[in-house]
Amino acid sequence: MTDCALSLNGRGVGARYDGTFNYEGVGSSYIGSCAGLDVGTVDALPDSVKTSLGKFTEAQLDAYEQAAGWIYWAWKTE
Repeated sequence: MTDCALSLNGRGVGARYDGTFNYEGVGSSYIGSCAGLDVGTVDALPDSVKTSLGKFTEAQLDAYEQAAGWIYWAWKTE
């Protein structure tokens, strides 16, 4: 998953995923492009990203069931 959503890390701070993160002199390195990952709906994401998100969600739910019970946070940005 990425931190590409607008202002997710703070206003004007950037994203760690695309290497634009800069907060109080602490930066990040490039992992991938945020192009197309910060706007639109899940339906518009590439199939590879949808598959990755599904596997990540399943792994989180499995871990929660084993350790802390059923809890899963979700929110919508901008």
